[in-house]
Amino acid sequence: FGDMTNEEFTKQMNGLKMSAKTERSLRNTRAVLVQSDIVIPDAVDWRQKGYVTSVKNQGQCGSCWAFSATGSLEGQYFAKNYFGTNHTVVSLSEQNLIDCSGSFGNFGCSGGLM
Repeated sequence: FGDMTNEEFTKQMNGLKMSAKTERSLRNTRAVLVQSDIVIPDAVDWRQKGYVTSVKNQGQCGSCWAFSATGSLEGQYFAKNYFGTNHTVVSLSEQNLIDCSGSFGNFGCSGGLM
């Protein structure tokens, strides 16, 4: 980072900065929780179950939001469609989210929300 200006470093490394309007909108969002009698194990290694892709590298792009979203969806898609078969997990495109979700409040390599 030694060759970056302070402005470049701040823009790239200081995370998502939302407008006040977006923050207010998100505060009004409510999660839906469903109570269940399912017994949950203390630990699960999703790698051993085949639910995760190999490690991906977002490089200098502030796109952790896209990588966490695709990682979560990859595992859920595998669980629903392929668990117990010889299929491997499908790798989804973070780049597609980075490039095409601006109208949903995301800012490409400058941050976003899952």
